[in-house]
Amino acid sequence: MESIKPNKRSRSQQWCYRLTIGTLVGLILVFLAGSLVKATDSGMGCPDWPKCFGHLIPPMDSTLVYFQAETEYFQGQMIIQGHSLWKAKTNFVSGVAFNLNNWELFETHDYATYNPVHTAIEYINRLVSVLLGFTALGMLLTSFTYWKSKKTIPLLSVLVVLLIGFEAWLGRLVVDSVLAPRIISLHLFAGYALIFITSMILGQFSASTNILFSKKGKWFFTIAFVLLLIQLLLGTQLREVFDDLHQSDAVDRSQWIDIANIKFLIHRSFSLVYALFLILAAIQFNKHKYAIDRLRKSAVLMGCMVVLEVISGVIMEHLNIPRFAQPLHVLVSSVLFAAHSYTCVIIFRNNAS
Repeated sequence: MESIKPNKRSRSQQWCYRLTIGTLVGLILVFLAGSLVKATDSGMGCPDWPKCFGHLIPPMDSTLVYFQAETEYFQGQMIIQGHSLWKAKTNFVSGVAFNLNNWELFETHDYATYNPVHTAIEYINRLVSVLLGFTALGMLLTSFTYWKSKKTIPLLSVLVVLLIGFEAWLGRLVVDSVLAPRIISLHLFAGYALIFITSMILGQFSASTNILFSKKGKWFFTIAFVLLLIQLLLGTQLREVFDDLHQSDAVDRSQWIDIANIKFLIHRSFSLVYALFLILAAIQFNKHKYAIDRLRKSAVLMGCMVVLEVISGVIMEHLNIPRFAQPLHVLVSSVLFAAHSYTCVIIFRNNAS
């Protein structure tokens, strides 16, 4: 099987490798930023997309958001007036009173609230996403240096950039729908798909070996990966239940677990089954000294993430789902998924035993 040795990479290929790592890290940071948005209820900090109240730089002063007399406004600028969002039709200077002839009602949704902290947090989330886009684009451009030797890398890089574009579109739908739980779930799944594909690309840079991994170990690890995918699906369905309850604001948090009932119990049980198969795979791989040395960092990372997942799950169950626990749970799952995906590529690039 073909290897890509670090010392044989051209400068452009070295940059491709670095930018691939940067893209994967960027995806994790997007999950982190999204988790912060979720924990602070800042999802509607900017009521429009991709701008924020019509501004490229978000307004941090309420005088920019509420109507002001004798003030210059630019076309597309948004303000809150009478519990509604309004968009300036053209560039103009306001008079003493609010003149409907200068404004048009923003009809995409009726959410008209300004909180500068929420606005700043949501803007950070979008800024991180933009930086991710530039990093992924750099990865794509440099990936074509592998076209002759390893077409998988540029082809998957194209897919990553296209999927990031799809994610951006979903981000707009999330805002336009005023944080509809189902659209958020789709947004989340697209993020997991990006992590998986980028991890596949990163795995292609690792030199393959003739180490014969145990068939049992491969099967255990594959089953664990399938269980992880099921876990992510179950977790997303559970999050939708919690989001619906949060938006309705009719049920106290102490009752959320009871309402989720069987969904929560299945999700909790699957985590233990996943951990079991991961341990069984580790026991099999431990028989190959070189292999376990090579994968030690990934294995340690996965183990730490599993422990954190369990801890955050226990916190949610026994502390009535505190605001910080659910986003932390999602963040940890994204790191765990990245590590498991990368390790899968490394293991299955070697000859089957």
